[in-house]
Amino acid sequence: TLSLHDALPICWAWLDQIAEKMIEVFDSWTEFGLSYVFGSLFWIAAFDGEEGISERFEEGIELLTELLDEDEDGQPGVWAQCAWIGELTD
Repeated sequence: TLSLHDALPICWAWLDQIAEKMIEVFDSWTEFGLSYVFGSLFWIAAFDGEEGISERFEEGIELLTELLDEDEDGQPGVWAQCAWIGELTD
């Protein structure tokens, strides 16, 4: 097993690869989130059948909205608080 000290560089390398792919494909957290929601629907249909897809879609959009939009107290969602990866690398 790796120590945390030895594992961190490996983890950061993986995250860098993931971020590079995200920058190539998406321009914002909204695009990334919508892709995740719609992609998950295909997996749900493939493994669970079409029953419940509309409910899962609504749940996914609700969660995405929480990540991106302000809450009742005017606090931005977690993703909205973070710059899009592409903006950090420009």
